[in-house]
Amino acid sequence: MSENRRRWRTVVAVTGSPATGKSRFAMAVVHASSGASLIEINDVVRKKSLFSSKDKEGAMIVKLNPLTKEIKREIAKREGLVLVVGHLAPELGLRYDMAIVLRGKLKVLAGRLKKRGYSKEKIRENLVSEALDYCGIRMAGICTRTYEIGTEGELRKAEEMLCAAAEGRRAQMRKREINSMKELLSLINSGWRI
Repeated sequence: MSENRRRWRTVVAVTGSPATGKSRFAMAVVHASSGASLIEINDVVRKKSLFSSKDKEGAMIVKLNPLTKEIKREIAKREGLVLVVGHLAPELGLRYDMAIVLRGKLKVLAGRLKKRGYSKEKIRENLVSEALDYCGIRMAGICTRTYEIGTEGELRKAEEMLCAAAEGRRAQMRKREINSMKELLSLINSGWRI
């Protein structure tokens, strides 16, 4: 980079419940834009051993303060569009310029989690978290530019918006909130089982 050119950085959280497609989406943005880089939160946790133990399901009990410090160090090394990817993004106490919250249909998420070997208890926990929009609500309290993405069309628009940001152009898309509570109640009332 030439010294005359001003260095810039835009930090974007890409978050959502497990199995919503966060990593796939972020990788698509990175591959579509030379000005974007990726920080996978779970990779940092594993690489730096930033967990105290594992629960009965094998999920890491993450040390949030050391993780936050490590993610800040990783961000400081980078320029351009920096995507911080993971369901823990709302918990890190970081300031993001924008947040993309990927949402999913509950039955689809249940199927994906089952394929990943999640127990019924862990699947239920994640479906309730998704129905309550935990990640979206937390991110909206942290970042004024929070976008909930639930369709393929919205994914493409979000990718275009982030690629524009990676090139230093300002772009926006329509905001909307996705309410999955009716879907959860419908599944419960229908007697659906995981």
